[in-house]
Amino acid sequence: MPRACFGWLSLAGPRLWGRAACLAAALALWALGGGAAAGAGRDPKPPRTRQEPAPSPGGASGRLARAAHTSLRIDPQGISLPSPGASQAYIVTAADRTGLETDVTAACAVRSSDPAVVEIDRERGRIFAKAPGRARILVSFEGARAGSQVTVGNRPAELQVRFSPDVVSVLTIKGCNGSGCHGSPAGQSGFKLSLFGYNVEADHEMIVKQQGGRRIDVARPGESLLLKKPAFQIPHGGGRVLPPDSEEYETLLSWLKQGARLDSGGVRLNRLEMYPGERILTAGARQRLVVIGRLSDGTTRDMSRSVRYSTGDEAVAGVSADGTVAAGRRGLTAVLARAMGQVAATQIGVIPARSAGLAAGEGSLPEPDPEPNNVIDELVFAKQRRLSVAAFPLSSDREFARRVFLDVVGRLPEPGELREFLSGPGAGRRPR
Repeated sequence: MPRACFGWLSLAGPRLWGRAACLAAALALWALGGGAAAGAGRDPKPPRTRQEPAPSPGGASGRLARAAHTSLRIDPQGISLPSPGASQAYIVTAADRTGLETDVTAACAVRSSDPAVVEIDRERGRIFAKAPGRARILVSFEGARAGSQVTVGNRPAELQVRFSPDVVSVLTIKGCNGSGCHGSPAGQSGFKLSLFGYNVEADHEMIVKQQGGRRIDVARPGESLLLKKPAFQIPHGGGRVLPPDSEEYETLLSWLKQGARLDSGGVRLNRLEMYPGERILTAGARQRLVVIGRLSDGTTRDMSRSVRYSTGDEAVAGVSADGTVAAGRRGLTAVLARAMGQVAATQIGVIPARSAGLAAGEGSLPEPDPEPNNVIDELVFAKQRRLSVAAFPLSSDREFARRVFLDVVGRLPEPGELREFLSGPGAGRRPR
């Protein structure tokens, strides 16, 4: 067999070709992802993370209280609220000397540098804009400190409800524009919306003008089909998805009262960001997610309850409509948030409670990490360590040769080819 075939394998590192070849390759790809989909500016190699089970999201356990934390971070950064009355959820993360991260939102001390501009509700983990200006949110935990600047704009107190993002967000979180409802290629009962609101103009046209404008009644907003059907005040195939006493119902009603305008030249959602970008949870733990929208006018909007959440594997981690992740069995999965054609993601790993100490660098795994040969090995071994997955023993030279031939040329090596490989220098046999 040509030496180039063996040289090709050195790109991935020989230690990937043990009994867990597929697992290692998948972990390498996942490690390279590093949570970048959750927003710009993320660290491609985030520190090791863990979340202890707590009575409430963000709560600190006894183990956490004894840890020596060296750094603190508050997310999101760069909050710009449009006007007094707006609010934003936040998450505070502490990292210890090993790089292990823990959510301490409910356990840290937090204050505003100017309560007249920004007020803090510590129990709910939210900041509220009180007056135009700037203020810093200052947090501290076990001697570590962090901060984030918040800007409050001077918009009118009575904000206009916009079709995008306000109305489209309601249609998204209620599943109206999902693939199983009116967002399907054919729509439902003659009513078709763009999938997750990616085409705002077409959606407005369908709601306001199609079929003679029968879906809205600007003169009598409360009688609009857009409200009465999802509220199940008249028969609706999707059932009751919009109770009249809900915040989403009030949003649609206000939009209708204000004339059901498109405001096509107005603010647009540029991107979504979700925090934390990655988290390792112990089985049974919960983690609150925070989603913000970066708008075209430079402001931010808390969209934690204005997006549609989904998870790649419900058995590993489920997610509720309000963005609370519940850790299940051991494994890896991604949680997605969708709104108005934008998507953000966070990566969730679940490990047994007994493995949390190993993930934190306490004790040792059954097998020590092999020496990495390249950057792929480094990423894979780091991910295995964080997930408390022991490295598999190296395969024998005979096994290695068989797997290389099968993978590269699709056949087993001839006896002569195998002898040629095994007769080479031991130290450089595989990389060559």
